[in-house]
Amino acid sequence: MEPSPTIRFFDSKPLDDVSIRSARGDVGLYFIYVVKGYIEYPFRSSRLVYVGMSESTQNSVGNRLRDHASGQSGNPGLTNYIATKGAFFAYLAFDLLSVLQVRSIAEFEGLFLRSFLKEFGCQPICNNQSGIELRGEQASPEFQVEWHAFD
Repeated sequence: MEPSPTIRFFDSKPLDDVSIRSARGDVGLYFIYVVKGYIEYPFRSSRLVYVGMSESTQNSVGNRLRDHASGQSGNPGLTNYIATKGAFFAYLAFDLLSVLQVRSIAEFEGLFLRSFLKEFGCQPICNNQSGIELRGEQASPEFQVEWHAFD
């Protein structure tokens, strides 16, 4: 039996205007983590505070990040973490992730949130939902997430 593929994060950027602009028009998942301090989750600590998604180029990863940084996203907890602790982000473009044959970005977000829950004992502190889980004939893809990138 082949081992499950591992998803790694290589390119983190500061959550600033220049870096956010580089993600305009991109569709996929993004991960926001604080620069200062750690969040004490039940199983272990991490700097990751939010997993989000963009399903369209009109509401791209860059636009979503801009909204979170400015406070226009409606998530004051996340905006306060960004403002007080500083933040970086990483993102995975959907075309890259589609190799795993997941049908939607919302399903990908759910897979990552469930992986985080399993590894850390709860959802990221600024996520207020657990994402969707599609049920049916097609099994969810098996993969590992290298969460240590946010340690």
